[in-house]
Amino acid sequence: MITLRRADLDARFPGLLDSVIAAAGDDPALPAVGGHDIEVHARP
Repeated sequence: MITLRRADLDARFPGLLDSVIAAAGDDPALPAVGGHDIEVHARP
């Protein structure tokens, strides 16, 4: 499993994550993903 912080990803590759999510949403072969599928972990 790979863990990336969105802020780090956006800083290095602006817009990449949003583009991947949008493309996946347009692909009928992929299952629908909802908020219950996303894990968010806070660091102290």
